[in-house]
Amino acid sequence: MATLTTGTTWVNAETITSTKLNNTVNAATITDIVNADIKSDAAIVDTKLAQIATASKVSGAALTGLASIPAGAGAIPAANLTAVASKALDNLASVAINTSLISDTDNTDDLGSDAKKWKDLYTKDIKGLNGSMNPTNLLSNGNFESWSAGASAAPDGWTLYGGNVARESSEVESGTYSAKFARSGSDCGISQAIHAKKGINYYKGKTITVAVRMKSAQSNGAMYVSDGVGATVLSTYTGGSGWQTITATRTIDASATGVTVYVQSGTADGDYYIDSVQINEGSSAFAFSPKPAEEGVWADYSAVSTIVGWSSFTIKKIYTKKIGRTVFVAFAISGTSNATNVTFTLPYTSSSVTDLQQANAMASAKNNGSFLTAAAPCTILSSTSTATCYPSYPTGSWTDSGAKEVFGTLIYESE
Repeated sequence: MATLTTGTTWVNAETITSTKLNNTVNAATITDIVNADIKSDAAIVDTKLAQIATASKVSGAALTGLASIPAGAGAIPAANLTAVASKALDNLASVAINTSLISDTDNTDDLGSDAKKWKDLYTKDIKGLNGSMNPTNLLSNGNFESWSAGASAAPDGWTLYGGNVARESSEVESGTYSAKFARSGSDCGISQAIHAKKGINYYKGKTITVAVRMKSAQSNGAMYVSDGVGATVLSTYTGGSGWQTITATRTIDASATGVTVYVQSGTADGDYYIDSVQINEGSSAFAFSPKPAEEGVWADYSAVSTIVGWSSFTIKKIYTKKIGRTVFVAFAISGTSNATNVTFTLPYTSSSVTDLQQANAMASAKNNGSFLTAAAPCTILSSTSTATCYPSYPTGSWTDSGAKEVFGTLIYESE
């Protein structure tokens, strides 16, 4: 029960007045109040209550009963958020996302920024890209794998416009080869126009982005895009011991006469290595990917194919064309023999169906300087990308010296 203690001391025969009585009540204190002393409908407002500062005085059940966290409550400690993502998303290592991540407003929120980029993106499909963006590489031979004119001539698809260029196999960023400029007194450069197929009108007003991988002990190696009206120069290579990516974006002028990309050395003498050049529509740079082979168009594969059977060549041509899953091959290879077998690789793997493996008689074959009069087959078995030629049917061995040649065609079903 509560105890009332007055705040005034009375003396004998003291006259009680309303003022004294009022002061006595006002100065009194009530102690030892228990729950039973408070009416159930007392409705004490929270401003009369002291703040609960001791964590253990708050029941966990009281918190779980809340529909939402009260304003000003602060963040719940991450340690108490078992298998639940924190507001800062800093505990996702132990959280499995099992629903879609959807922005609250269309075309508003970004994933990452220019200053803080995501490293790798693993996805099955990319859908809903802006219509002005196309990650397809518009350059032919952007990885410098094809050099049908020779290792010291311009790579296939490119034009040498200064100095020199050569095929390089030791300093390579990806694939088998890169392009090397050995500057000595004058700048070196190669160029490629990309507008011929679709026409210049297609590109007018479009934005394209260029990226190139470069390596050199020198600085100022550069790449730029010209549309005949103006040019955008990429941020130049700063020099160093490793490969660097330099990129730039240009919107093609409405009066453009062409779209050409130029890659060149810096102004200092030395070696410059170029690889993995990518041009695509849109304002974003993409990781390098080769320009897709055009279906139904003959493509020269001789510079990329691994050819076995010759020490040197007088003729080396391997052309392929793919329509649907059907692959057409036309080949003409001659030179000095150095092996008893003849094989060459192709860009498409054959079907795994054994009944679809092919063996075609060659139009012409020569062994040790003499033309063969009997049928000489060229075959491709199932589940392989290697063709094999024989001097007689069904097999046989070539002479590992003298002049040797194989001319013919091959048709097979790809996987």
